[in-house]
Amino acid sequence: MWCLQFSADLKLPPNVLAQKWLPQQSLLVHPRVRVYFGHGGVNGLNEAVYFGVPVVGMPVWADGEDNVRRLVEKGCAVMVRKGDNADTLYNAVVRARDDPLYVQGAIGRFLPTAKRTSLWVFLFLFLSCHFLRTNTVNPHLNS
Repeated sequence: MWCLQFSADLKLPPNVLAQKWLPQQSLLVHPRVRVYFGHGGVNGLNEAVYFGVPVVGMPVWADGEDNVRRLVEKGCAVMVRKGDNADTLYNAVVRARDDPLYVQGAIGRFLPTAKRTSLWVFLFLFLSCHFLRTNTVNPHLNS
């Protein structure tokens, strides 16, 4: 899937879907998504990591280099450069897709934090969490 502004005469292979807008989070959470290819923007990278999807990053803007490099250091991304040839891009995607270390890097490093956060949100919102309330801060919440 490819999100881009394109003209009607653009010729794409039958296995490529091009749209002007795609719901990125809905795509990343889908179990058949194996790799996220992005420009190194912090939002897209955070979403990919949150959903445990390995990243192939091609830095484009000023912060992209640092953002992608940090994920490479954590073991959940492969960096490519603008101007790399097709073989380099292909090998990066295959490496991120097939090497279990990248999937484990994406899931293993960040999922525990997400699970802890989800647990606290669940406890607070759905179980009323009386033990989190204090008399001094919110006396009107005590029953």
